[in-house]
Amino acid sequence: MREGWEIKAFDACIEKRKAPTKLLSSSYQEKGLYPIVSQEKDLISGYWDNPDDLFVHRKPVVVFGDHTMVVKYIDFDFVVGADGVKILEPKEFLLPKYFFYWVSSVHIKSRGYARHFRYLREASVPIPSLPEQQRIVDILDRGFAKIDALKANAEKSLQAAKNLFQATLKKELGGKTKDLATLLSICQSIVDCPHSTPIKSAEKTNFPCIRTSELKAGRISWATMQYVSEDEYRKRITRLQPQEGDIVYGREGTIGDAVMLPTGYHFCLGQRTMLFRPNRSLIDPKYLLYCVISPFVYNQAMSKNTGCGVAHVNVADVKQFLIPVPEQIDEQRRIVSCLDDFNDKCNALQENYQKTLTLCDDLKQSLLRKAFNGEL
Repeated sequence: MREGWEIKAFDACIEKRKAPTKLLSSSYQEKGLYPIVSQEKDLISGYWDNPDDLFVHRKPVVVFGDHTMVVKYIDFDFVVGADGVKILEPKEFLLPKYFFYWVSSVHIKSRGYARHFRYLREASVPIPSLPEQQRIVDILDRGFAKIDALKANAEKSLQAAKNLFQATLKKELGGKTKDLATLLSICQSIVDCPHSTPIKSAEKTNFPCIRTSELKAGRISWATMQYVSEDEYRKRITRLQPQEGDIVYGREGTIGDAVMLPTGYHFCLGQRTMLFRPNRSLIDPKYLLYCVISPFVYNQAMSKNTGCGVAHVNVADVKQFLIPVPEQIDEQRRIVSCLDDFNDKCNALQENYQKTLTLCDDLKQSLLRKAFNGEL
């Protein structure tokens, strides 16, 4: 830290400001006069029309998500959404943008959905002169703009690949409506998940429990996987023991994602999932997976959505999904081969995109560390 910088306690750096009200997320509007700012990732979470609920800013403020640790720089009047929003107005000796960058630099260990603001309050704020704060802000603004442009280009390339894959799915599967069959008629079994929360094991066992959060556009997300004990596994497979080639489908939340189970694992089903066991004499399992994640089937799912705040499709409706099924298995496998090629390219771009995101986040944190250590 440079000579001449002050150090102040967090509470000595902020003015206490309270919102007139905090709206429940269920009451958010898609359109309205005033933006709603919550602790979620998006800058704006919805809209509202009642001016009595408006938080009028005197100068830019920092919004900190008590549960999510999301940090936002807000320079407009807004309505506060739901619980967990902390409004931080820096005192006159701190530039709001400088304070925003400092809050963004504080590393707080995630404690899930617990509250985190108390840990932020334990940090001390380094305070240079106002001209020095402005110099640091200018450097960080320029650096972050370049990093965000890098992220945007990577995201654009990834989205283009996803669009191409979806267009190929539509081309290969959407024109075969004369061969439609219900999902129930081409599966040996269709079962819903156990209607109980899986008891998570404290250790990584041989029994992964696959939930909707692990269903990522045809691929299993192992990073978020939870595991259960052998006893819990036995309790959860009473309806059907998942096996290689089965399709696991998410029917609540982000509906429509699915994966095909690989060999070598003892999977069980988490909440809000279903399992399809294809009749291999009628349909190739990989072909069924591509059908299930295609726009053709997704649109059917959304047309049966019965959820209000959370998307939801009933088991009975899922069983009646129409699937385009060419009579010849060889034709199904030809389509799978074509789609595999596009999917591999899309997955490679996905991996590159994730690496780019990690690199960009690391670059931002490096800049922030240097800034508040007085090294810029």
